Amino acid sequence: MINLILSLFILFGVSIASELPCILSVGEGEAVIGDNFQTAETEAIQMAKWNAIEKALGIKTKTKTVVENYRLLDEVVIKEIKGFITDVQIISEQKTDKTVKLKIKGCVYPEKAQKLLSLLTKNTSISILFFPEDINKVEFNTLNTVVIKFLTEQGFNVVEIKNNLVYSEKDFTHLKKIALQNLSGAMVLGKIRIIPVTLKGQYIGYGLHSPFYVLKAVAEYRLLVKDKKDFKVLFSDIVSAQGMGANLDIAKHKALEKLGVKLSNDLLQKLNDYLQFRENKLTLVVENVYSFKKNFEIKAQLQKLPWVKSVKDIDFGKFEVIYYENPVYFAYSLQNSLGYKIKKYSPTLIVVEKNEKDF
Repeated sequence: MINLILSLFILFGVSIASELPCILSVGEGEAVIGDNFQTAETEAIQMAKWNAIEKALGIKTKTKTVVENYRLLDEVVIKEIKGFITDVQIISEQKTDKTVKLKIKGCVYPEKAQKLLSLLTKNTSISILFFPEDINKVEFNTLNTVVIKFLTEQGFNVVEIKNNLVYSEKDFTHLKKIALQNLSGAMVLGKIRIIPVTLKGQYIGYGLHSPFYVLKAVAEYRLLVKDKKDFKVLFSDIVSAQGMGANLDIAKHKALEKLGVKLSNDLLQKLNDYLQFRENKLTLVVENVYSFKKNFEIKAQLQKLPWVKSVKDIDFGKFEVIYYENPVYFAYSLQNSLGYKIKKYSPTLIVVEKNEKDF
């Protein structure tokens, strides 16, 4: 009987691997009712689907704060990956004067759901995790604060990972889950050592004793980037700095502060190289454009959008755009920052329109 079933699968071209069981998951969503209840209900359903995906994959993303417009998420992203959640049913719904809350259940296919999340991964979202050789002795609040502040000022979205576990740097399964959770395109994974150089009261020659503690902070780190299903090491380096103080805490604080500055500059250079590698070339078509004046106005607007490297005129209403980020965020900026309506989306071609009165 088993052989007969297998023969039927082969005969009709059905892939057993593609028929792996989905994960039954329940998701909850809520939306504010504006002028249209149907629109609010649709948004709540999309949020519930997203919540079901998170539960099925065992993660909690921050996508809701990044892609706030669920119509764009539906029109641009979800259509790229079909069948990631099926057999969706509303199992409860509550409506008030202001909001609609509902609960859905559906079957989530993990591989397709992860591919969907990959479409939303931001090249400029960086997860940072430093851990000490001795987890009980060192804290890095000063180092993290300096690095995160510096990279944030440069326009990166930096996520500090709170993790008290010391694990292998090659534990890609765990790293993949962390990156997926934060939708990060890159991860800085580092190990910190604090090395005493001079102790207070230590004899330093010529009949003198040191009035200060001198400590060296050393960071050995790797910049990991997503490469298909796993990570690869793009860069690695060792950076160090010394700090001096009347007590150990002050010396450690100053050493980590100086290390943070050196590490930030070192990281920025490597991240810029990484973005050059990740840059996307896409064609933007703006409908109903028939003059050089309108082309010039549109080009000026586009060049002001974050992470746009260059804009080149091809024809009336047609532009070649070099963009460092995931193209879906360029589409998001076009809709939410410039007021365009997305008519067609792909990672290499975006077609938009805008009311002629807006020109």
